[in-house]
Amino acid sequence: MVAFSAGTPFQIINCINIKRNVLGNAPADLFCHTIGGYAKMHDVTLRVRELGIFENVYEYRLMENDFLTEKLAEGLMGFEKNKIISLINSANVDGVFDLTKKEYTDFYAASGLPFNSLLGFYFGRRNKNFKIFFYDEGIGQYTSKYALHSDRDGIFSGILGVDKIQKCRSLLPEFAGRYLYEPRLISFQNFNKLNQLPKIDLADRELVDIYNKIFDYQPDENLSSRKYIYFNSGFFAEGRLQEELEISEILLRTIPKDDLVIKFHPSVKAVPSEYEKYNFMEIKPVPFELFVMNDKTFSSKILITPYSSAVLTPKLVFGMEAEFVVLDGACTRNKMGIFNKVKMIYEDRNKAHLLNGAEEFASEFPKIVRNQS
Repeated sequence: MVAFSAGTPFQIINCINIKRNVLGNAPADLFCHTIGGYAKMHDVTLRVRELGIFENVYEYRLMENDFLTEKLAEGLMGFEKNKIISLINSANVDGVFDLTKKEYTDFYAASGLPFNSLLGFYFGRRNKNFKIFFYDEGIGQYTSKYALHSDRDGIFSGILGVDKIQKCRSLLPEFAGRYLYEPRLISFQNFNKLNQLPKIDLADRELVDIYNKIFDYQPDENLSSRKYIYFNSGFFAEGRLQEELEISEILLRTIPKDDLVIKFHPSVKAVPSEYEKYNFMEIKPVPFELFVMNDKTFSSKILITPYSSAVLTPKLVFGMEAEFVVLDGACTRNKMGIFNKVKMIYEDRNKAHLLNGAEEFASEFPKIVRNQS
């Protein structure tokens, strides 16, 4: 039996992708948690359970990243099985789960969060052949410094401490590999055991329908009818509203208003009054990947942002070469940065525009628009 852990919409998408397209729908359980802060996780968990994709679906409503850290470290160092069992069952659990009767061979998680480390350690103690895999959770897997740690140490150092890893390394489960949509983007020398996570096939309508049901997808007419998507980067949440508005005005000086739609950053909970004159996507807890899956015109759209990595989603997850424009110079000047790396794997690199700020955007964007005609 295989176990998965997920705490965000993208992680749930990837767990299902792995179960279907890597493991051939082998029997598996899913452990959902709320550490990622996704407000609709409970509703999503219920839908996943109703669809019968996994044998069992358990929901752990943990509220903070360090919820178990101190007690967990104490339990791991003492290898006290009963303490670990009581810790995991003391959380607010939806779904009857008896750890003493479960034995897993493989565990797929997005990272070494304490919750994942706890499960991984306990499952490993019950099965000497137990293996841990990481799967793609977004841009952080390709750029974060935690990638510089050896893989197994990286999973458990957050709860045990780097100094204690040496004392119990021989008792830790095996780290067996990492599944990424684009392993070739990894440049860390000690980042090994990389596996190809299959791109999500948009022609697989059965899979797309599963995702639509899980996340209660409904089309957004403002998106489907417009060619240019501007991805807000949360600037005004940082007190930089004027920067955002300047970029938006450059867009409207160049293209008709009805050709543009604004996609707000997930941190934005309500549309600012300054944006009411624009067309914008409805703010709702549906992952952006669902709109890429369902909009048949998406490959012909132009994606624009200061530095939102969402513009890379079509290429990384679906293999779709949507044209994109990134205009934050700090990002685009970094030759080893993710935007430059993705540009290098585009078959048509003329579709990847890396600019240096609003001034260059004002001069170059009209040329990009003219090339569309």
